[in-house]
Amino acid sequence: MKKLLRSVMPDHHVIRGHRALAFLGELLHDPQIFHLTRHSAAGGMAAGLFCAFFPIPGHMVFAAIAAIGFRVNLPIAVAAVWVTNPFTFAPAFYLAYRVGSAVLDNPVQRVSFEISAEWLSTTFVHIWPALVVGCMVLAVTAAALGYAGVRLLWRLMIVMKVRKRRQYRQT
Repeated sequence: MKKLLRSVMPDHHVIRGHRALAFLGELLHDPQIFHLTRHSAAGGMAAGLFCAFFPIPGHMVFAAIAAIGFRVNLPIAVAAVWVTNPFTFAPAFYLAYRVGSAVLDNPVQRVSFEISAEWLSTTFVHIWPALVVGCMVLAVTAAALGYAGVRLLWRLMIVMKVRKRRQYRQT
């Protein structure tokens, strides 16, 4: 697991030199945010998935700030944000709106999206509470499942490695 993740993760020098993260300055020099351990990988996944469901632009920056603040793996946190991408954000936020409506016990309205001031003032003002509540529910759920999933997968990989080592020693 560790070898696979290291092979696909970018070098920490590349991340430190990225212009979008330049405002973080010396905070990017904390070695803990680039270590790959069970805790840091699971925490990075949780931070990234939590930030992925914010209905605002700049998810990767928020994930980077969260990873630095919690001292978890920064590349994993930034990569996990891409769960909501240009292909998945509409269904994800529609699901968030539906979940928020259910939590708030509001009827689900038929919503057609358009980028205009009129739409914001007429439609968005009515749906934003349900959208925000749904986003928070999905963010917390995704973060918890991501954290547990990485911890479980890491554990399974260790168990498989130990079994393989035992079989090798027995032969």
